[in-house]
Amino acid sequence: MIDFSKYPLPKRWRHHVAPYLYFAFNKNNPKPETYPDLLNEIDWKKIYKNGRPPDCLDIGSAWSRFLMKYALGNPNENILGIEVRRQTVKYANDVIQKESLGNAHALWYSMANGLDFIEDKSISKIFYFFPDPWFKERHKKRRAFGQEMISECHRILKRDGILYLQSDIEEVHSFHKGELERSGFFKFYEPSDKEWSLPTTDKEEDCLKKEIKYWRLVAGKK
Repeated sequence: MIDFSKYPLPKRWRHHVAPYLYFAFNKNNPKPETYPDLLNEIDWKKIYKNGRPPDCLDIGSAWSRFLMKYALGNPNENILGIEVRRQTVKYANDVIQKESLGNAHALWYSMANGLDFIEDKSISKIFYFFPDPWFKERHKKRRAFGQEMISECHRILKRDGILYLQSDIEEVHSFHKGELERSGFFKFYEPSDKEWSLPTTDKEEDCLKKEIKYWRLVAGKK
């Protein structure tokens, strides 16, 4: 177990970041100074102790506590977190380094640019948990989960790979189901707690504490 009390979160931080970070690089011209680099490839030998590419992705990894719990419980799997908030990525990698987790890493990156640095059919699990709901109609275009992301998930997942989704917003849960159906790439179902068997996220623990309902989906390739 990691004693996260040793690693307090920053007292001042912004939950939301500049809107342009939610859009692809080619929609930001010129490139803002605070926009993450585009990536075509990554030297995984510099990232993971075993030198192998990632087995799992945590998209929207935030402070990466789920990522670290998963890495600790699955030492033979490499997990990569992808997060648009730079401050949370720095926090995560500082903790990962201090805890000597050689199979975990957080990457400052915008999903809007795709996942060209991930090989086809190389990922076993993708986690996409409690994304920002973006309720306002004019803000819904910032949602990462759309046809482009679903297509990328389908490309990089192994034949028996699994996409896991969670949300505490029923409208977002319905949106996820609708987008999956529209893609035609995945079959999915709502699992029981016993079928889920994954580490809890901070948000999930908060929901349980406050008795807030949340929804889950498990999706596999057709």
